[in-house]
Amino acid sequence: MICQYLSFVPERWRVMAERIFWFLVGGCVSFVLNAGSYKLFYFHLGWHHSVAYLCSLGLTMLFFFFWNYFLNFRTDTCWRGAAWKYVVSQVVMFSLNYAIVGLAYRWGVGKWWLNILVTPFFLTPLKFTLYHKWVFPKALEPTSQ
Repeated sequence: MICQYLSFVPERWRVMAERIFWFLVGGCVSFVLNAGSYKLFYFHLGWHHSVAYLCSLGLTMLFFFFWNYFLNFRTDTCWRGAAWKYVVSQVVMFSLNYAIVGLAYRWGVGKWWLNILVTPFFLTPLKFTLYHKWVFPKALEPTSQ
């Protein structure tokens, strides 16, 4: 898609640039989907906070598994093989996010809302690397250089 605008760049780097582009677009869509579905479940449907948040996270995870599998990383790995790795990577990333925000809150570092917004930004390189190398490997890489 965006690779056509980078014809002067070697094919391997164009594939990486496209993956990074769609990963960042997905991050923005993720925020909107998660916040929007939480607002729907909690404020409009009246669900309990915990249930609304769990369902919004689950919906976002499900949506982005397919987003990453079919649009972003376009792996040749079987979807079942990628699915369990995706769940494991999400558990790791949620745990790291929770630990960092929790420790910052406990130690009085920064504003709680800013920590919640900024922490995923710093974890993005690790998450992208997990997806690129482990969860959705062997993208449609060129066979010749």
